[in-house]
Amino acid sequence: MQFDVTSFVLGVLLGGLALAMLIFPRVLRILTRIAAVVLLGSGVGLLSWSLDALLRVGELRPMGWERLNISTPSEAIGWGAGFLVAGTLALILSFFTTHEPR
Repeated sequence: MQFDVTSFVLGVLLGGLALAMLIFPRVLRILTRIAAVVLLGSGVGLLSWSLDALLRVGELRPMGWERLNISTPSEAIGWGAGFLVAGTLALILSFFTTHEPR
């Protein structure tokens, strides 16, 4: 087994972050709100990109990463709507607090 320093450092950082989220619930709420902003922004961007292609009756330039390939406006609408729903849900859940016994 080869030792990879990058994976080790990333594992330590993510493990420390997970531990901080368990100890301090505020950290989890902050990260959830950041994720909500990113998801909402991505959803609005994908929806506006697809609506622009539909209104101009043009083709989308395929945008893709390794396994995700968005090449038609209907796919972009679906992904955009999914990101909007996920961002809204994350934002709503970030406002819930746990009442800890004192």
